[in-house]
Amino acid sequence: MDQFLTASANLANILMPTVLLIVLIFVLILLYRMIVLFKTLNDTVAKIHKTIDLLDTSIEKLQKPLDTVVKISETVDKVHEAGITAVKQTKEYLSRNSKQIKDRITTTFKKKKNGENSAPIPNPEDIIKGE
Repeated sequence: MDQFLTASANLANILMPTVLLIVLIFVLILLYRMIVLFKTLNDTVAKIHKTIDLLDTSIEKLQKPLDTVVKISETVDKVHEAGITAVKQTKEYLSRNSKQIKDRITTTFKKKKNGENSAPIPNPEDIIKGE
């Protein structure tokens, strides 16, 4: 058993530098590949930075048309609200003055039926005032 341990120790003394040299070579290869990876990563980050700058410029160019679309949308909303208001006011006017409107139309048709000249066209301001 002593001889086996002595032979193993001698073999380890002979092989140890060779094994350490192989491990050192693998570590150097790994280190080289990591350096190449970091250089490639740095180039990629630089390209991404250029792309982000280009994207920022494109977004700034799109801002003016988007502002125009927002203004047009606001104008359409205002026109829509004005239309709704006009219809409501017309409905309220017709509701308040329906009897007067009916009487005027009836009177006009009766005069035409009887052959009389139709009444002069009333002033719209008088109609609005209710006279």
